[in-house]
Amino acid sequence: MNNEENISKFPEEKLREIEAFQNLDACNLKNIADNGQILDFKEGWPLSNEDEISSKIYFIIKGCARLLGIQENKLVTITKLMEGETIGLASILRGSPCEQVSASTKLKVFCLSDLQVIELYQKDKSFKTWCDSKIFPSEISSLIKILINNSSSQDINFLS
Repeated sequence: MNNEENISKFPEEKLREIEAFQNLDACNLKNIADNGQILDFKEGWPLSNEDEISSKIYFIIKGCARLLGIQENKLVTITKLMEGETIGLASILRGSPCEQVSASTKLKVFCLSDLQVIELYQKDKSFKTWCDSKIFPSEISSLIKILINNSSSQDINFLS
């Protein structure tokens, strides 16, 4: 299967299992269930690039992805992203790209467009509250990289 195939509608009750959607208004939940897509990615396929904000936001349904960084000019895993975690949302919320992510296993995701997520953020108080209270691993990594780059100390060794 390619990574752009819409397999089937994702049931609303299954969407409630994703932390970001647990307290959504019923109307908003129905809307994203009707308009979202289920996509499959093969192991190693890229989902997000740290140089651009994606127009697609992924919520991991099954499988595992890797948040990537560079250390000593080598691509390394900063952390694994598991079921229920998001890809692309941190970059949208920050207004700045910060996520280099690829599938580390076969991956099934629920996908919304950036416009759908922005609308949900503006319309649904529970989703906005969840987003505003969440600290994403990619944000932490990006902030650490900025701090290191702005530091006068030259002996700090952290993934960039």
